Amino acid sequence: QYKSDMTKIEIDFTDIDWNKDHQMPPTPVKKS
Repeated sequence: QYKSDMTKIEIDFTDIDWNKDHQMPPTPVKKS
């Protein structure tokens, strides 16, 4: 799914194509 070298975190990320503009992981919007 996510093209990040980081661990696949099971949280809701922002619904944006972050990988298009940045190669960094998306920002977690929900941290419940």
